[in-house]
Amino acid sequence: MIGPPPKHLLPEPESSHARGELNRSVQNGTLDLRVELGQIQQIDVFPRLITKTVEVHTPEGVLKLRCFGAMRFAQSIREAIAAL
Repeated sequence: MIGPPPKHLLPEPESSHARGELNRSVQNGTLDLRVELGQIQQIDVFPRLITKTVEVHTPEGVLKLRCFGAMRFAQSIREAIAAL
């Protein structure tokens, strides 16, 4: 991996995801995301070829994040929601 890993911040009352340096070097535009924890209805993790995909379901739609450490990331979101 080149550069630091992506940052996953879970301040109350929202979750945010900032892509890592490698993604920033090959993709243009803003890909930093924020989701209010209270809007999350369901979190699923699905296997893929190399990484896993975290699906975050909200009333507005489904956010799909492919990442290493997907199980830990999904669990941290679940814990943050439970702490609300």
